[in-house]
Amino acid sequence: MGMIRDWHKERLAQELAADRSAEDANLAAGYERGRQTKAGWLANCRKRCNAKDVQARLSELRARAAELAEIDAGYVLLKAKRLLGYNLADFLSEPDANGHRYITIAAATREQLETLSELSQDEEYEDGSEDEPPTVIRKIRIKPHNQVALLELLARCLGMVRPDKVSLTDAAGDGAAKIIHEVRWQEPTDQAGKAA
Repeated sequence: MGMIRDWHKERLAQELAADRSAEDANLAAGYERGRQTKAGWLANCRKRCNAKDVQARLSELRARAAELAEIDAGYVLLKAKRLLGYNLADFLSEPDANGHRYITIAAATREQLETLSELSQDEEYEDGSEDEPPTVIRKIRIKPHNQVALLELLARCLGMVRPDKVSLTDAAGDGAAKIIHEVRWQEPTDQAGKAA
């Protein structure tokens, strides 16, 4: 397809490819809100962003960016699946004489460490008695990636999540829905069913 001739639309596609919101992308592309209501402005922003030529160019730009980064949908799915493989048992030592297990990363593989979003270690000193030196207490804190967010990402990538509909549209999908409220007045009746 190549660049869109209308530079506003081309810039809009580029801004969307850079993960800007529909409203921000429209403003960066030179579209102005003017006297439109907020709802009207947002509807027009979405409409411009969903235009066939803009979407085709956006797909082209995203494909090229993924090609340059050597990232495709399969890579994203595989990476998310690996991050979901967190298991606390991978970071626990064998039980000691008292049956206690401790957090350790000594035997963790690179893939297991990859499942962590945070790893920290604090040291504290406990005063010993007159005969014993102070005791060093090491506290290791590990935190996995957000499992719920990863599952949501996988569900979206696999098309398992239906997109949210932001506004009501008519049957053709290109205009605002017309909502008609019909109010009828009914004459009051007595108990026998006759009009009063």
